[in-house]
Amino acid sequence: MTRFVLVSQGRAGAQFILNNLDAHPDVMLGMDPFHSIPATRTAVDGHRWEVGTSATEFAFQHIWTGQKPVEGFKLFCFHCREDALSADIWDHLRADRDVKFIFLNRRNLLMKHISELRAEASGVVHPVGPDYLQAQYGQQVAIQVTLPVLRRELFEHYAGFNRVAEIFAAHDCLYLSYEDLVINAEGCYAEILRFLGLASQALVDPFKPGTLTPETTKVINGPAVRRFMARSIWADYLDNCPLV
Repeated sequence: MTRFVLVSQGRAGAQFILNNLDAHPDVMLGMDPFHSIPATRTAVDGHRWEVGTSATEFAFQHIWTGQKPVEGFKLFCFHCREDALSADIWDHLRADRDVKFIFLNRRNLLMKHISELRAEASGVVHPVGPDYLQAQYGQQVAIQVTLPVLRRELFEHYAGFNRVAEIFAAHDCLYLSYEDLVINAEGCYAEILRFLGLASQALVDPFKPGTLTPETTKVINGPAVRRFMARSIWADYLDNCPLV
């Protein structure tokens, strides 16, 4: 049996990967069992993990059970950090060199932050159904970027994700990005299947990249955001951000 963890940032395309792996006959997927928001936390075979209980025990009792050739789940770098018992999954993963890791990030964290604000404003967070893009991007939405929050998000998400990648660098790892999915989602999924030792499978859920353009998203304080970014170590993010 192959055990794996998908370590992802938000708004990076993890749902696309999870939906397709969940449809593979040789995969047992925990989806998002350890999310820090209880309403977003997915149940596994009718069982739901709770903060204050061992995440490691939950993983072995309900996900890594040996029922399928490949079994795994998704984690964000801040999941299961609420208390020592919940965080035991991180100590276990660090010691367990048999676990494979798929790392999925978004290289442009400015666009990631704007995408999160846009999703919150539209009320449509995850791609569900054929009308997802129309539901989320069918009309222009105005958002305001709070600069202190943006600064904190840039540092925390960059440092947190890269720190986790550093911790598990000695494991068997596959590194992908949202930008890779935009260029060739089908090829990225095929690479994931090879990495996990799975038979090839056509996409059952196509990749649906967001449409962050001036026509769909108006950043009210765009000039202020541009000035802030231009003076920061993140200035290169402006090269691929048409919104500010």
